[in-house]
This record gives sequence, structure tokens and C-alpha cells, in this order.
Amino acid sequence: MRTTLIPAHRGQITDRNGEPLAVSAPVATIWADPSKADVNHPSVGRLAALLEMDRSELIGRLNEFRERQFLYLRRQVTPELAQQIATLRVPGVHVDREYRRYYPAAEVSSHLVGFTNVDGEGQEGMELAYNDWLRGEPGRKLVLKDRLGRTIKHIRSLEEPNAGDDLQLSIDLRLQYLAYRELKAAVQAHGADGAAAVALDAHTGEVLALVNQPSYNPNDRSELSSSACATAP
Repeated sequence: MRTTLIPAHRGQITDRNGEPLAVSAPVATIWADPSKADVNHPSVGRLAALLEMDRSELIGRLNEFRERQFLYLRRQVTPELAQQIATLRVPGVHVDREYRRYYPAAEVSSHLVGFTNVDGEGQEGMELAYNDWLRGEPGRKLVLKDRLGRTIKHIRSLEEPNAGDDLQLSIDLRLQYLAYRELKAAVQAHGADGAAAVALDAHTGEVLALVNQPSYNPNDRSELSSSACATAP
């Protein structure tokens, strides 16, 4: 019998009209217990291919960390790929559910909304400022595992996860797109190093659009460097 965590769904970030700016989609994590992994299993080659690794590379990693009981093989894979890996039933290899953050407006609202890390914790922008509001609390469940650590039966839920709360901004995504387009064109026309624009409601003071140049795509984690994510004053 083992107690495992049930991931909580992170709250959604929307504009003033309910248009999504940040949403969480179900994905999966593939991990291994190297101390129990069977590197001679007939499906190891297929597992390596699904993980986009060479068979020798996968076996090498499992052997290198043989003294460990936990090793990430690949994170945030699609549910379809996770199911293919699960059906291989390679001893010591496991599939767990988690969530991945997506940003429908991408670079149009990136400096404002920010982004999370691979563990779903806010790192910049509203994702960081309201992290405690958005994050939620994971639940717990009791499962039965075999001697190789594979979950073979769900016994019962001990504590249900509490989803994070949604966050609605004063931003109007239509105006945000217009401001982004015009600011980007102006920067290119004048050869500027960077620029920022803010549109306010003159009657209420609400921020209707806030854009920066240069921008970055928060859906591409290779672009998430400190210099790319720096916000204008």
C-alpha cells in the first residue's frame, strides 16, 4: 500500500470577457525506479523509441543511476503517448498524471501573464504574483503496488485535490492584439531596441492593454530566458 499525490488543476487566467490567457491541459510524466528497472525487458527498445532516445542511451541512464529509486525519463508527454508506454509494462517504469500550462495568446500577452515552470509554479507576471491563488492543493490517494513499484490497483481517495481559483484580468484581448500589432510595427519601422504601450480606461483607470517589445512565446520553453522575459518599466 502506498500514498501518492493527485495533481491539482491550476486556475485559468482570462481577459475581462472570459477569453483564456492561460489554461492547464492534462499531460503525463514518465519516470523510472532504476533500482528495479529491467533493462533486459523485450520492450525496452520500443520504450526508448517512444521516449525519442537510443536504446543504449536509455539503458545507460538506468544503469548509471541504479542506486536511485526515482529518475525522470520524460515530462509533460501527451496522454496518448503515456498510454502507449504504460501498455509496454516495463518493470520499474511508471506513468503519472500532471498538467501543462498553455498560453493561447502566446507572445501577445506574455509579459503581462508570465509563465510557470515545469512543476506548475508561477515564475513571472500574473502567474507569479497570484501563484497562491491559482495553484490549488494536490490530493492524496491510496494505491496498491506490486514488488516492482507498478501501480496495479486504486484503493481509495484519501483527500480530493482542490483546484486553483480562476483569475480574471481587466485586459481586453481584442485591444491587446491591436496594441501588440501596432507596437511591433512601430519598433520595426524605427529600428528601436524595445518599447512598451499601455491602454487605460479613462473613466475607471482599468488597464485594457499592456504590451512590450521584444516579446517571447511562453509556449516554447527554449525561449524562457531571463533576458527574453524582462519586462519594460
